[in-house]
Amino acid sequence: MSTPTIRTEAEVQRAHDILVGLILDECPPELRPTEEQRAQLASMASVLCWMLHHDHNTSFAELLAGIEKAANDLGTIISGPGEN
Repeated sequence: MSTPTIRTEAEVQRAHDILVGLILDECPPELRPTEEQRAQLASMASVLCWMLHHDHNTSFAELLAGIEKAANDLGTIISGPGEN
C-alpha cells in the first residue's frame, strides 16, 4: 500500500476558492447550491480554511479544539494514524 500524498497548497487554495464561490453564488445559476448543499459546502470550506491558516473562519479549528479538550478531560489522548 502506498503512502498517500498531501495536496499542494495551490490545489487546496483552488478547492477553497471553488467552494466559496459556490457558497457566495459567484457561479452560473445552474451551479448554485441548495441551502442544504450550501451548509455542506460551508463545512468543507471551513476545513480548507483551517488548512490554509485563514483567520477569518475558525469553525473547524474551534470544533477540533473542543473535541480534543473533551477527550483530554476524559483522560483520553486522540492520535492520528501511526501516532501513539
